[in-house]
Amino acid sequence: MVLGDGCISRGYIKTTSVIKEYAEMKKDILSQLTDTTISRYSKSKSSFGDKDIYEVRTRKHPIYTKLEMRMYHNRKRTIDEYCLKTITPLGLLIWYLDDGCLDKTCGLKFQIHSNAYDYPSHLLIQKYLNDRFGLRFNIRQTFKKQRNKRYFWLYLKAIDRIKFWDLVFAPYLKEIPEQIQYKIPARENIESMMESKKHKRFYDDIV
Repeated sequence: MVLGDGCISRGYIKTTSVIKEYAEMKKDILSQLTDTTISRYSKSKSSFGDKDIYEVRTRKHPIYTKLEMRMYHNRKRTIDEYCLKTITPLGLLIWYLDDGCLDKTCGLKFQIHSNAYDYPSHLLIQKYLNDRFGLRFNIRQTFKKQRNKRYFWLYLKAIDRIKFWDLVFAPYLKEIPEQIQYKIPARENIESMMESKKHKRFYDDIV
């Protein structure tokens, strides 16, 4: 959960969402370890517009303290092999629902906007997701001149879209709030796309 919109501070986790039902889903997950609260407050137009923000906060816990020590250096979030080993399919789901998007402009493309991490971290993430789950991601990047900053994101290869759906979405479909299911295509739509001649060129030569 801390890979996406969540953060760890002084041994507790805080995460937010503009979708109340999704915040409640996160609260239910985090409540398995500590007592968890959910609060609502308003945000300025420069961030989430006029929508209310729902903040989920846990109590302090030694596990979170240990993760914080591993992940945060000089107030910057990082990732290493230890942190990657804690990722589960549910963790991937939350990361995707937090920072991912479904690009429908040309097929059904899964992307995770993971620009909280630098390029070496992306290489580590890319290798781990392939080694552990058999999910192959490309690393994409763009440079924003206005901010003088380079942004990275993970782009799932076409051949692994069904595998991603079965691993990450299928076990939790009943728990995922309807209000955020716009990020999840129907499995049969992915199958139809992959059978079409238009898209086979993206994965026919991939082993």
